[in-house]
Amino acid sequence: FALAASALELAPDVPELWIALARHCVYERAAIEREADPSARRHWVQAAFDALERGAPTADARGALSLERGNLLAYLALVAALPEVPESEQPWPGRPSALFEDAARAYDRAAALGDLEAADLARGTRERAAEARARDE
Repeated sequence: FALAASALELAPDVPELWIALARHCVYERAAIEREADPSARRHWVQAAFDALERGAPTADARGALSLERGNLLAYLALVAALPEVPESEQPWPGRPSALFEDAARAYDRAAALGDLEAADLARGTRERAAEARARDE
């Protein structure tokens, strides 16, 4: 983290640095296999979203950080949909349908900022949200 902080101080406008930090927090630090405590997992996921927010003013000109936020939310929706992961063990609270909707909104923002694939991702993610809502009913 000290190395990441130094890199971000030197190049706060490089979206790949913020994305690497966010992914590390979610996929490594918040992994069920690595962190047994659900509250600690949620802390790491929050740290990922905080990193993307901190980087947004300087590094999200073309929507890369918004796109990554959508990717992370879609991943968390998939985890939430797994029957073998009880709600109390999930790394982020929320029903799959709501998480997919949040992901779609992040993709919309990325599209508005110029990311070329984000609009398609938003549409597909909204379809997944509708499917998840149908399963909930």
